[in-house]
Amino acid sequence: MERRKFLALSGVAAIYILTGCNSSDNTERLAFYGDTLHNRILEIDVQNMTLKNEIPTIGETPYTIGRAGNEDKLYAITRGSESFDVIDMNSMEIIKTVAMQHSPRSCAFNEYNGLQLISGKNKPMTSLIDVKTDEVVTIVGRDTLVSP
Repeated sequence: MERRKFLALSGVAAIYILTGCNSSDNTERLAFYGDTLHNRILEIDVQNMTLKNEIPTIGETPYTIGRAGNEDKLYAITRGSESFDVIDMNSMEIIKTVAMQHSPRSCAFNEYNGLQLISGKNKPMTSLIDVKTDEVVTIVGRDTLVSP
């Protein structure tokens, strides 16, 4: 099995996504960038600085791209929708869109619980996602629209 390193880019923020500890020269380095203007995720071959793939999103305004724990999936956080898209890392296709009670803002993985935390953009809410099933297991916060 080929070892890969993944780099997730979003706006100015960068998140390294590593799938192996081996840092040999044959490691493929990929970056994922949320193109908010064209509603797509760009997969970039970092070593060759070439565009490898364009993945149109179902949700609007993709921003953060997060690894779903140790699963071979990416979560495209679509800030303009009350959902996020799940991308299979092997086929690089959207396999599911998960509805939420709030627009997502950012995500972080809790390895101890095996849950992905997705914070709210338009409501002071956070959803916890089971990365094995891509299902919302609980929501905390207030279901009230807010503005900065």
